[in-house]
Amino acid sequence: GTTLLSAVGVRQMALGNSGSSLGGDIYSAFYNPALLSDIPQKQLSTFFTTGLSNDYKASVVYGLPIQSSQKGGMAFGILHLNGGEMEINYVDGTSRDIVAQSDFLAMLGWGGYWSKNASVGYNLKYLSTKLVEDYPSSAIAFDAGLQIKSKNDRFRFGVSGQNYGTSLKYRSKTEPLPFLVRSGISYHFPLPTSHFLLVVIDGLYIIKEKNVYSSAGLEYSISEKYFLRSGIKIMPDRSEFTIGAGFKFYDRYSLDWATELSELNNPHNVSFSVKF
Repeated sequence: GTTLLSAVGVRQMALGNSGSSLGGDIYSAFYNPALLSDIPQKQLSTFFTTGLSNDYKASVVYGLPIQSSQKGGMAFGILHLNGGEMEINYVDGTSRDIVAQSDFLAMLGWGGYWSKNASVGYNLKYLSTKLVEDYPSSAIAFDAGLQIKSKNDRFRFGVSGQNYGTSLKYRSKTEPLPFLVRSGISYHFPLPTSHFLLVVIDGLYIIKEKNVYSSAGLEYSISEKYFLRSGIKIMPDRSEFTIGAGFKFYDRYSLDWATELSELNNPHNVSFSVKF
């Protein structure tokens, strides 16, 4: 079930994987479904990244606002993880190449305001996974989130519980999903001449492992078209820095990039989004 812990939004990745209170794009559903309440218009986004051993991760997410007495939005997304090839050697001297892991995650989310400055949201997720092409399993998970923001919309607080659901069963071995609690804050500082600075701080706690992860990030924007981002991820055994950039053109299209400054791997994560 580690796919349920995967970072998906490239903007969030560049900010140290901070996303509990980061609204404005449909990938926020993977961090806190309550943020879907702020989707301004229909959005379609794709994401792709590759790893060290021919592994890759890709997704397609579609979201739209809901017209009702209370402001809200919903999103549907599909995430695919291919773990790359590995060689299996048999006792008879033969061998074959197989896919180490293949996961598909489907998510349906909704978020809506129940008061002027507070919203709630829910996700329903289905995970299908197969290890070494011989061990299939599946599970259903549920997320719930809350967002509270200030009257001027500069300060936001978000909290969510994620991955509460059934267990994965690989033949006789049962593995619970990584149930976690995620929380964070963000503040938008207006600067002179259409410049803005966004500060985000995030943290999550995985219940079973009792591990705490924290992160923080900065986003500097010019005219809400050009974006520079940086962040830090603090894990139990190490820390990693992240950087990224974004470019919005024709007020409809967005191209985002992010990478980790890691000694082991520097994956280049790219997403393309369109609003209509």
